[in-house]
Parts: sequence; structure tokens; C-alpha cells
Amino acid sequence: AIAGPNDLYVGGSFQTQVWNGNKHEFVKIFNIAHYNAIDQVWLPLPVGQITCSWCTVTILALAWDSERRQLHVAGKFNAIDGGNIPAGLAVYDQDSGHLVAH
Repeated sequence: AIAGPNDLYVGGSFQTQVWNGNKHEFVKIFNIAHYNAIDQVWLPLPVGQITCSWCTVTILALAWDSERRQLHVAGKFNAIDGGNIPAGLAVYDQDSGHLVAH
């Protein structure tokens, strides 16, 4: 999902680590990555762990709401930090930094 001229979000079923130049360390990314074009760096969302009790977590769709500055997330998952997300739908609010059930 393109979130303005400097931000891109990608989702899928992946785990990787990237170099965070500001902190001089590797950071892990699980299933959703955020690319900041200003800093030219990939980073994880600053949210809890997305999990699934019956499947491999897979993010199937991302949609950016520029008015509310929210990333809508859909996929195969049923929990965020152990909290039940029955429909596999969540919203990440960029201003608050929270990922919650949709």
C-alpha cells in the first residue's frame, strides 16, 4: 500500500531482518514491512506480534486510508499479542502506533 510520497507498506508471509542505520543494529520484520523513502530504510511496524493458532500468518491485503492515516490489514491471522482477532482484519493507526481489531 502506498501511503503518500514517502511511505510504502508491504505484506505477506515472511520473516527477515534489516539494518537500521539510525540504531546501528539489525531489526526483525515479520509479515508487514514499512519502507521510509526519506531515510531509505525498511522497518517493521512498531506493533505487537501478529499470530495464528491454526495457520501460517499471511498478510493478504493492505489498504491505506490517507484521511485517517490508517493502514487496513487483512489476512490469515487470529491474534495480536495474544488478543483474539476473529476475522483476520486489523487497523494500524500511524499516529498512535497501535494495531487493533477492525
